[in-house]
Amino acid sequence: MNIRSLVPSNLGMLAALLAWQGLFVPSIAHAAHSLDDINATVRQFIDESLPPRPDMRREVQINPLDPRLRLAECDKPLQAFTPGSQLGGGSLTVGVRCEGSSPWKIYVSARIKVFRPVVIANRPLPKGSPVNLADVELQERDITRLTDGFFTDPHALAGMLAKRPLASGEILSTSNLQAPTLVNKGDKVRIVARPGAFEVIMMGEAMRDGGLRDRIPVRNLSSGRVVEAIISGAGEVEIVF
Repeated sequence: MNIRSLVPSNLGMLAALLAWQGLFVPSIAHAAHSLDDINATVRQFIDESLPPRPDMRREVQINPLDPRLRLAECDKPLQAFTPGSQLGGGSLTVGVRCEGSSPWKIYVSARIKVFRPVVIANRPLPKGSPVNLADVELQERDITRLTDGFFTDPHALAGMLAKRPLASGEILSTSNLQAPTLVNKGDKVRIVARPGAFEVIMMGEAMRDGGLRDRIPVRNLSSGRVVEAIISGAGEVEIVF
C-alpha cells in the first residue's frame, strides 16, 4: 500500500477542519452558496451605509474570495455587518453571516476610495516662493491616502510660501506650505487686549518669528511681563481672554 495515499493534502486537511467547524461543507454534500452573492451583499451594505455626497465620489474595491471556498447554501437572506469599525474610507473588513439552517460567517476585506477635488501646484515652485492663484488648480485625488492634509479652496493659499521646492502636480498642504512671516523676533509690536467691551493697547517685543494666527511669546515693554499672544496682522498681536 502506498503510504502517501493515506496522507491528505494540505487543502484537504483545511477543508476537513473547516467542515468540522461548520463553516465550509464539501460541495458533494450541499449546494455551494454563490460567492458573487456575498460580494453583492458587501457592496450593497457599503453603499447603503455611506450616503452620497455632492462634493466627492467613492469607489469600492472588494478583494476576491478564494474560489475554492464552499459555503453551505443559505436559506435566509444574507446579513452584512462591520466588526467593531466605522465605515468611512480606506481599508475595512465587512462580515457576512447566514442565520439559516446551516449557519456560517465569513469576513471580506474591501477598500473604499474617496475622491474629491484638492488644490495642486500646476507648475514647479521654488522654495520660498509665494503661491498665487495662477500657480494652482483643483484636481480630483483619493483623499484617503493624503495623510499630510490638503486644501479644497485655492483662495485659502493666497500669499502662502513654499517650504521646499514643489513639483508640478504636487498636492499642497500645511506640510509643504507656510504662512508668510508677519512678525520677526525682536520686532516692536502692538499688543491688543480686549477684556470684555474694552480695548487696551500697549507696546511689546516679539520673542519669536511667526505668521498669521501663530501663537508667540511677547514681552510687555512697560511691565516686562511675558505673555502669549496671537499674531493678528503685520506688527500686531492679540491677547485672547
